[in-house]
Amino acid sequence: MNVPRRSLWLGLGLLLLPPARAVGPLTQAPWGEPLWAGSAAELGRGGAGLALLDSSRLSLSNPALFHSGRLTRFMTGFGLTRSRVEAGGLSELMSAGHFDSQALGVPLLWQDLHAGFILNPLTSMDYLQAERQTDSAGREYVSSLKGGGGLSRAGLVFSRAWGGRLRTGLDLGVVFGSVLEEWKHFYPESAPPYDSWVEQRRSLLGFQPKFGLHWLARPGLGLGLTFTLPTQGDLTVDVENPGNGVDDEVLSQRVDLPGEAALGLAWRRGGLDWLLDLRMQDWSDVPLGLTNLPAQAREDRPLGLALGVELPALADFNAPWPRRVSWRAGLRREEWYTRQEVAAGRWADLSTLMVTLGAGVPLKAGGTWLDLALEAGRTGSGESGALQEDFVRLRLGLSARDLWFLRPTY
Repeated sequence: MNVPRRSLWLGLGLLLLPPARAVGPLTQAPWGEPLWAGSAAELGRGGAGLALLDSSRLSLSNPALFHSGRLTRFMTGFGLTRSRVEAGGLSELMSAGHFDSQALGVPLLWQDLHAGFILNPLTSMDYLQAERQTDSAGREYVSSLKGGGGLSRAGLVFSRAWGGRLRTGLDLGVVFGSVLEEWKHFYPESAPPYDSWVEQRRSLLGFQPKFGLHWLARPGLGLGLTFTLPTQGDLTVDVENPGNGVDDEVLSQRVDLPGEAALGLAWRRGGLDWLLDLRMQDWSDVPLGLTNLPAQAREDRPLGLALGVELPALADFNAPWPRRVSWRAGLRREEWYTRQEVAAGRWADLSTLMVTLGAGVPLKAGGTWLDLALEAGRTGSGESGALQEDFVRLRLGLSARDLWFLRPTY
């Protein structure tokens, strides 16, 4: 049936207002959950990817470490997530699969300059919210909200060594992606069709360079720094009402994209690698909704901390098999850039605590590695009806190199 435009704007308002109940961890986060940008190897270490001591894999976090020696190197990563979310007496079981990272590094063999292409996700979201209510006439109706999508980053990366202890890097990256949210309102006795059905897609595109530095302070001690410049991107909001035949671009404007600063430390001590990462990025002031509707209340807690330890693999291929594997463990804590409203005037912090176990398995002596990481964590506390998500993630990464671009010598 046709629905007046008043229903269309009502639906959009509900999309942007904090829901009283949420089934899914990301209903309050317009662009989804912040992801630790790194390969499966880095995640297996606990996420410490800014100051790696080895160069057997391409670093996706620090452009200064994006180099492949004298060989072309390719990396890909895949992840599987299984989670159970509870909020306000409702629960939802969700599964998702996604690529964590894609990278291709090529040595230019000129002044120790390396170049490559990198593609990895920045945020992801996948949620579902549904409520049954009764109107003033005593009729039961259902409102549902679901969404999916996220942001990614694609970049052209250059890195160079300056002597034996210092490397610098530049990532000429583009942030892009979109989030689709779907709102439905219907009375069960008359649906389908839905009384109201509104789809809103937010798309973002912006150029954002990233700088990196890695300093080997002394043998066994490495320090990594990265800084992503604050810049601007193009935000577009498209609204479609399938029941009404409405398809409008209701907003197109320039928005500020926040910068990011990160620090990484790696220390080899007692035959182990001890790693620490700290990063900060503030999205709270980015207007991701419609300007003529109430803004979604957001408070930024933009910190991410990771601790990791690794028992490096022995280079001796005559060693026992277990010692030819890199064994890893890590602890990560990330604070979301939004908070969940539990009740009027009360907020609950949405932070995530994760424990990781991982291993890097050499597939051959030539430097090809299979990286595995198993991660378990919890978001929220579940107290007083607040959101809580328990999840398990399995990540797999493959890093391979070849001789395609090796300059012949005579």
